[in-house]
Amino acid sequence: MYNSNMNSKSNKTVKYPFKLKIILANFILVLLFLLTYVGITVNQNQKEKEEYLFDSIYNFTKGMTATVQNDFQLVATLSSMLIQLVETIDEGSLTNTLSSLPMIKGFQSYKMVSGKIYRIRSTGKDFSIPDALLAVNFDKDQVDEFTALEGNTSYVWITCRKSISTCNLIYADFQFAIGAVDEDYSKFEYILVDRESRSIMKSFDHQGTNLTKLLPEFTKMKFGDDYAINEFNIHSEKFLVSKTNLEIGPATLYVVSPLKSLAVQIKRVVTDSLGIAGILLGLSLVLSVILSTLFTKALNVLMDGVNVVSTGNYDIQVQSTTNDEFNLLTSTFNSMVRKIKENIIQLEKSFRMEQEIKLASLLQDSFMPSDGFEDDRLKISGFYKPATECAGDMWGFQPSPDKFIFFIGDVTGHGLSSALVTAASSSVFTLMQDIAKNDQTIYTDPGKIFYYLNKVISEIGGGKLMMTCFLGIYDIPKKKLSFSNSSHDYPIIIKSSGEISPIMSKTDFRLGERPDPVFQSNEMDLATGDKILLYTDGLVENKNPQGKNFSEGDLFRLIKRQKNKLNMDVVLGAYSSILQESIPQDDLTVVLLEVK
Repeated sequence: MYNSNMNSKSNKTVKYPFKLKIILANFILVLLFLLTYVGITVNQNQKEKEEYLFDSIYNFTKGMTATVQNDFQLVATLSSMLIQLVETIDEGSLTNTLSSLPMIKGFQSYKMVSGKIYRIRSTGKDFSIPDALLAVNFDKDQVDEFTALEGNTSYVWITCRKSISTCNLIYADFQFAIGAVDEDYSKFEYILVDRESRSIMKSFDHQGTNLTKLLPEFTKMKFGDDYAINEFNIHSEKFLVSKTNLEIGPATLYVVSPLKSLAVQIKRVVTDSLGIAGILLGLSLVLSVILSTLFTKALNVLMDGVNVVSTGNYDIQVQSTTNDEFNLLTSTFNSMVRKIKENIIQLEKSFRMEQEIKLASLLQDSFMPSDGFEDDRLKISGFYKPATECAGDMWGFQPSPDKFIFFIGDVTGHGLSSALVTAASSSVFTLMQDIAKNDQTIYTDPGKIFYYLNKVISEIGGGKLMMTCFLGIYDIPKKKLSFSNSSHDYPIIIKSSGEISPIMSKTDFRLGERPDPVFQSNEMDLATGDKILLYTDGLVENKNPQGKNFSEGDLFRLIKRQKNKLNMDVVLGAYSSILQESIPQDDLTVVLLEVK
């Protein structure tokens, strides 16, 4: 940036502004264009029908696509909802839900048991699809698409989920949805087809165009993006054709308009436009040569300066030789070179800081268990994935002959400050392990350990950095769990009897929130086959780009379905199926303890 004195001085020295020169040149070119355009318009005495036709077919295609996609989305959303509820919703509620949508004519739900397919629910109009098609969809992990059925305006939406061995079929009809579109655009034909090029709906052949007969020709055409409009010769006749691949489906919409009498007029417009373009191109070329001779003199001075800077010399200062905007441009260039030199120095500092952050990340990873633990009495496994290089999550365990200590924590925020808290907390647990070698009573009261841990975090964080934590001390011979919870997400216990519930207790303050709080200790009995799932809030709060997250409800439903096979891969697989490759906003840590 320049100071006010520099701006004021530069403005006074500009006698012939560069902007004025450009405005004058553009004015001359535009004037020539307008004079030529008016002359041609008077002579030809007709509208540019090609542009009108292209605009009309484009607008019609967008409107038609939106209408179809809205109807498809409505059916897709309903089917996706019913796939989860079909076995629990009562017959009356199902019938009322479907009858509220006029387009829905029938509904069927199928279940695969031991390789055989059974119909479990049915309502509305009876219909069917080939058995082979239904069987193929059961073999896919997830299906959301439609297939043609009975005539021009009907289809069956298929929703299948392999994980629950269920397929829903919804029979829908489009006739009520397309009537209004035809009234305003009677010059266009349209046809919607499924992935097998079977007709889902089509317009009346009011211009004598047999769309069904031309459909094989459409599939051979090459289009660019959606809504692209191309001209094609089909059976010695020219057509404008627009193709759109619907986002829901898959489905393809073709919109067609025969050119016929417009072809001659469009050709004349194109010929005239090419002539005008040639004239203007020649004039602009002559003017460009003349003007560039005047303008490039000052630019050459700047170019020399750029060449010097490209060699790595940032001590150069370019001198201006003009009194117009190039004078300001030269000053800007000199200022930019100075800032580049300053930024290089700052970049070197940032690089050193980046190396320090990487070192801190490596140190933090060393505090986390690289593997789980398993013997003939219990098994513990964990997964840790930071959202940034320096994270705020931590977990760990400490085995001893009769006790097994495990913990999970989440520090507020990210970065070096959070990493410092996790490092200090890990050090406290390591110290406790050393103390326990001579005094096992330290492992009788989780609240006592929290007391010492709170002291350390309070000193480091100063009341601004805090940590939630769950700490468990498992007495192996007695199969009794003592635990404390400092405002951490409730762990989930999966009993060998099949009962699933959160480990509820009155949670204490976060560690570091108050200088001298009293932490409670709680107890519960465990049995062979019991499992405890612990996690940080990244598991249920991270979202994909569409705003969907793996919620606590999703987690409980997953555990209910997989309680006998629950392991770390099952939990992380369900989480990843929703988050996919999206960048997480928060650290993720999951721990699973199994009692043998």
